[in-house]
Amino acid sequence: PRQLTVDESFKDTWHIAVGVQHSFTQSLLVNAGIGYDSAFQDKDRVQLSIPSNAALRFGFGTRYAYRNDLDFGAAIE
Repeated sequence: PRQLTVDESFKDTWHIAVGVQHSFTQSLLVNAGIGYDSAFQDKDRVQLSIPSNAALRFGFGTRYAYRNDLDFGAAIE
């Protein structure tokens, strides 16, 4: 019989991140952060089916308080 699963030899991983927020005004809040994800594959075993590994990520965002009961926000990573 043909096997439907593949042993990718994935490793346990860890994640660390830190972020900051700054209020420029009472209505405007800005966020920024950086995060790191450890590698889940050895560098010589990266498969084409999942072409990624360790990652350093950056994020930025903002929130605007239009009224006391209504906020708008957006973020990108």
